[in-house]
Amino acid sequence: MEKILEDHFMDWDLEKFPIHDNYGEGFSFSVNNEKYITKGSYDYQNKEYRNLVLEITTFGVQHYYASIKVAVNNIEIDKPSHMIGGYLGGVVIPDKCQRLKIEMHRKVTLEEKNNFPNRWGDYDVDDFTNAFYNEEEIISVFKKMLPNLLKGKWNIDIRAYSNSSCETFLVEY
Repeated sequence: MEKILEDHFMDWDLEKFPIHDNYGEGFSFSVNNEKYITKGSYDYQNKEYRNLVLEITTFGVQHYYASIKVAVNNIEIDKPSHMIGGYLGGVVIPDKCQRLKIEMHRKVTLEEKNNFPNRWGDYDVDDFTNAFYNEEEIISVFKKMLPNLLKGKWNIDIRAYSNSSCETFLVEY
């Protein structure tokens, strides 16, 4: 696996890669005599492309945070426009058939520790942090890792809430 993934995700998340475009689909269950199946969220214009969101947030300070999200919906088999969520009458959906959310990280550098000892003093060099310095860094790293991160056809939606910017594009690996 490429080192770019190892440098930006925790060990327990690495086993989830690559994320296939059929992730989370196919678990069948019944609630109140209605039959449901887990199904992914797909692009409404390019229906064969699965949706993935890179969400970039900040709390108005000097750091930005990023999460990768892949939605999974519980669709009624006989009425595909009907979805169900919340308490499912005791039905437990397996983890691999639920929404995927993975937080991106980066490693703390020696330069950071030396230049900002009050901020990074408790960290060792190469410790993970979820704090990035800017949106551009996150987007650049994300785009470089895409070939190792995904398999199949994807509609990528990058949402940066600090400046309300959005970028959407299709990829296939």
